[in-house]
Amino acid sequence: MVEVLNKVDRVLTVKPTPRVERLREAFVRLKATASIDRARIETRVMKETEEEPMVTRRAKVFAAVAREMPIDIYP
Repeated sequence: MVEVLNKVDRVLTVKPTPRVERLREAFVRLKATASIDRARIETRVMKETEEEPMVTRRAKVFAAVAREMPIDIYP
């Protein structure tokens, strides 16, 4: 048990790289925004799944968004 805790302490005390720190700071500064791409995907999937239970519809929206949304890659 002590060995596991020591490994956890080592992982939790690793300093982030400058790139990770920049990305974290950029993420913290983000304000909530609406995405037209996500809205279009969600609207399409909700129309396609009108007869299904809401939990299934939301899962399908999530899957479609994960599959189809454009990805932003930051240096």
